[in-house]
Amino acid sequence: MGDDKEVRKPLSADDIELIKGGFDKLDASDQLLVRLLACTGMRLGEAFEIGRKVKVKVEVKIDGKWVKQEQEQERTNGDMVEHGVRFVTVGTKTETSLRRVPLPADVLPFLPAKITGPLFEGDAESASKRLNKFLRSVGIDDTAKVVHSFRHRAKDRLRAAACPLAVQYELLGHEVSTLASGYGHGSPVPLLKEWVDKIGF
Repeated sequence: MGDDKEVRKPLSADDIELIKGGFDKLDASDQLLVRLLACTGMRLGEAFEIGRKVKVKVEVKIDGKWVKQEQEQERTNGDMVEHGVRFVTVGTKTETSLRRVPLPADVLPFLPAKITGPLFEGDAESASKRLNKFLRSVGIDDTAKVVHSFRHRAKDRLRAAACPLAVQYELLGHEVSTLASGYGHGSPVPLLKEWVDKIGF
């Protein structure tokens, strides 16, 4: 599935064209999965959280102060709406990965009207093998370009669009706590959507 610390290369614009040209090799579910990964930069495992019950470690407020606690809370990762913008909450890898991700314009037409169960069947490990094989089949031969490379591409595209670093952290779940922070829930979802839509597919 890839790890952020592994050396991976981002997918280029030419790679994305190869992927689009070979989309007929994928079933509808894997096409949606590729679109979602490409347009959000979320980790493969996070995509498989959507619509499922997951357990996350959170900060809790005790006597007016935010305290890190090994308490696990179960939540169902369906989609929600804030000011008319649909989003999902993902991220169980680390405390800083827990975040709200707006559903991008390039993905919305392919989603159900409401996510009421797992968006993707199976598991991330099987999907990783399947999609890496797909990347090779469309001519992306560089072994440093894998499914996790969608995440690196998203980071590069946000940087190229001059997205503020704090917003990049909120969208990708890196380095600083966002949703789990004692400073509220982060940026408004409509603002996050303006930036996530710049990643595109």
